[in-house]
Amino acid sequence: MRLDPVLLIGGTGALGRKIAERLRARNPDLPITIAARNQERAQALAGQLGHADATAIDLARADLGLRDRRFSIVVPAFKDHGHVSYRFAQDSGIPYLALSEVAFEIGPLVAMHAHRPHTPLLLVGHVHGSLPAMIALALSRSFASVDAIRLGAIFDPADPLPPGAEVDMARITKAGPPPLALVDRRWRWLSPEEMQSIRREGTESVPAEAAGLTDTLGLWAPTGARSVRLDMGVGATAPGTDGNPGHEVVIEIAGTDTEDRTVTRRWKLTDPDGNVAFGAKGLLLAVERLLGLDGRPPASAGLYLPETLLDADHVASQLPSFGITLTQVA
Repeated sequence: MRLDPVLLIGGTGALGRKIAERLRARNPDLPITIAARNQERAQALAGQLGHADATAIDLARADLGLRDRRFSIVVPAFKDHGHVSYRFAQDSGIPYLALSEVAFEIGPLVAMHAHRPHTPLLLVGHVHGSLPAMIALALSRSFASVDAIRLGAIFDPADPLPPGAEVDMARITKAGPPPLALVDRRWRWLSPEEMQSIRREGTESVPAEAAGLTDTLGLWAPTGARSVRLDMGVGATAPGTDGNPGHEVVIEIAGTDTEDRTVTRRWKLTDPDGNVAFGAKGLLLAVERLLGLDGRPPASAGLYLPETLLDADHVASQLPSFGITLTQVA
């Protein structure tokens, strides 16, 4: 099956570049168009990838200044505040992967889709391209019932969020409501007094703050958990690739096991490639699923969260090929 190019907007940024590299590594014949403000960098990346080209776009125009060019999917590796790129995808009749849409921001995209529900729209306002949430969903299936799910992302000081994500988090903190979490079956905007540390192995913990990303929505609906939250903290992580710091995510699930015992289990996801690569790997699986590059038919029209589009067990099976380890620590 020959596809039109993937339109990767913001493709020369830290996350966009990682997405492009991962797509190329797993899909050698997939055409990719790198859209970026810096055309010199875009052309250099396209040359490095092969079977790729570079283009400028104009977010003030409905056609993005691309006239009659055809694409297979739109992947914006940046925050499109006006949702112009999604309207372009709707006009083109192709899937759209929405990043950087936290829980309180998804309303405009949902409204656009409700009026024109003829293409796939995937909302990935999850941490790290939904990879931790999908692994948590897979792990939850070993429980007879789930009471609470908690994700904790630990960023090494030498491996901070990329600049675009830093801007997004600053915007969310200043302009948005407090973090959204499910607490004992009630959705609440958490106060500063309700911040919690991330528990690691043994008694070690990392100071953290809650984040109102869409992981909470995506994990609550299929599991029926009474409480779901996402926390982010800063702490030293194990050395990763080439001596650079790796990235860790702690998954904690409490509930009842198949022998009717109340249990709390904790796992650690470790990626030696750092936090940006971690996220790109999750987004890679989303793009492959939307386009049918995973051996299954392409996604049909509809509104999706990662938990409704991806198969959690398939995502878990990809961890070894990504160099990500999953270890039970409690």
